[in-house]
This record gives sequence, structure tokens and C-alpha cells, in this order.
Amino acid sequence: MNASRARTVRPPRLVVAAAAAVLGFGALAPAPAGGADPAKVIRDVFPVAETGFDPAGVHDLYSGTVVQAIHETLYTYDYLARPSKVVPLTAEALPEVADGGRTWTIRLRKGIHFAADPAFKGRKRELVAEDFVYAFKRFMDPKNRSPWAFMIEGKIEGAGDVRIAGRFKGDVNVQGNVTIEQGAHVNGQVNAATVIVSGEVEGNINASARVELLETGVINGDVKAAVLTVAAGSRMRGQADFGWTDQVPGKK
Repeated sequence: MNASRARTVRPPRLVVAAAAAVLGFGALAPAPAGGADPAKVIRDVFPVAETGFDPAGVHDLYSGTVVQAIHETLYTYDYLARPSKVVPLTAEALPEVADGGRTWTIRLRKGIHFAADPAFKGRKRELVAEDFVYAFKRFMDPKNRSPWAFMIEGKIEGAGDVRIAGRFKGDVNVQGNVTIEQGAHVNGQVNAATVIVSGEVEGNINASARVELLETGVINGDVKAAVLTVAAGSRMRGQADFGWTDQVPGKK
């Protein structure tokens, strides 16, 4: 997924009076003429306490209600439209889809800034594409044990190189090289030029150039490659087919 720049993420500020009612905290933006009075606060009571405000970690209804009120996403719903539809929020427009649906380019609105925080040392902090990339990575990081990781799990496809340092469930199809670092775990098929395994792969590997199984590496699946190197101490359970370049994807 590619992204460029763009509009104001106002995490600690509630944008809608009704949303402010959820917590009754934070300052609302000045109301437009004829709009709701920002000085008024609607207080709502939760039957149980919230458990946190980390989007990657919360999974209960009431914490999710708060998170939705204080974090802005790329897109939201226009609930008043009939039928309801997805509309840009921090994104500039709907995604530009290319390459048969495998490449989605999302450009951000310009001029979106985070709420003031001591971490920014008095400077305005504009929202950038890397902020969303960081958020996606936090969902996938096994250390966070995110209940929402399944929303991103799937396939990695591209023309460049890929390095996997965490847990990934899905297929990896790239024209470049794939490095699976020590401690990483891939559950799915891997297709690349060169595949270097220091972690664990549960699935088949097809490499047009070579597969390197290093001493900490584990493969539970079949391997097909032009060249296969296996270090002492590594483990593999499956069939190995190497040296027959006419059978390896990408080789003529």
C-alpha cells in the first residue's frame, strides 16, 4: 500500500458533540455558526470501565467506543447517504487501484496535525504516511498480541526485497529476496528469487535463485530452488528439489 501526505488527525480532541458525550473530556473545536455549543458537555455512563485506548490492543465495546471518538482513520462512513457509503476522512480521496488490484495508492490530506503534546517539543506535528505504516506494523507485531491482526494478515506481493522480523500469516510473492529473521514465523507459501531462513517457515518455498537455511532456521514444508544451502543445526521436514533449474519458477 502506498500513501502520500495529508488532513488533521486530532486524537485527543473529539470532533462531534455527540462523540464528546462518550467521555466528556477534551476541548472541542469552535462551533460553526448555528452549530452545537462546544461549552456544553453531555455525560454518558458506561456499565463497565474501559480497559485502554490503544487501537492495536483494545477489544471491548466501551474502549472501542472511546478509541473511535479520539482517533481518525483514513476512511469513514457517510451514514446519512442512501445507501451508506465509504468516504475519505484523513485520506484525500478514495484509493487509486492499479496492477489488477494489487497496488492501492492512498494520498493523505495536507494540513492534518496531531494535538499538541510535550513529545513534539512545541512544534506542530503533521500527519504523514509513515504514521499509518507504523500503526499497521503495531497490529502485526506479536509482542502486542493484537486481536485485530487478522485484518492485515494475508499476502505480501511486490517487486522488491522483503524482510520479516515478526509473525506473518499468508503467502509472500516477491520478485526480489525474502529474509526471515531469527525468531520470525511465517505461516504460508514463499515465492522469491532468494529466500534466507533464520526463523521458521510453515509452508512451501519456491526460489528462482537459491534458498539458504541458516543454523537457527526451521522449514516445515517442501523446498524447490536452483541452489539449496543448509547449515549445521538447522531443521527441515519436507521434500527438497534443487539443481533442476527448468523446474524452478523464473528460470528458463
